[in-house]
Amino acid sequence: MLIVRTPVRISFAGGGTDFPSYYERFGGLVLSTAIDKYFYTVLTEREDRQTQIISSDLKTLETCEQISRMEFQGLDLEIPFAVLKYFQCDVGVNLFLASEVPPGTGLGSSAAVCVNALKTLSVFLGRDLSDRALAETALPWH
Repeated sequence: MLIVRTPVRISFAGGGTDFPSYYERFGGLVLSTAIDKYFYTVLTEREDRQTQIISSDLKTLETCEQISRMEFQGLDLEIPFAVLKYFQCDVGVNLFLASEVPPGTGLGSSAAVCVNALKTLSVFLGRDLSDRALAETALPWH
């Protein structure tokens, strides 16, 4: 079992200027800080080759096989499935996702989900990412 937690953040100014569609044209600067509320992922291995993702916040569950062939855009759990596909992770795992803040609060919960899923799977697969690589890899998905 692997448990990973990632802090959520409060942005004081510049929210939205951290998206490529904005900063590539105008530049960007965000003033934010992490707070003492977290997003968690609990990973457990499965004996079959299925992947199951359970989100307590979204009250949803998705199960699939062959992540590499899956189309995940538009799913509630798009971010963790995108991360699984990025790592070409076709092993059997359960991912239980939970947050101390409700989704849609503006506290960076989607970014926390992305960073958290990347960290969880990179450690599990023995491909642990540096902090910089983690941030750069997460940028397109949040």
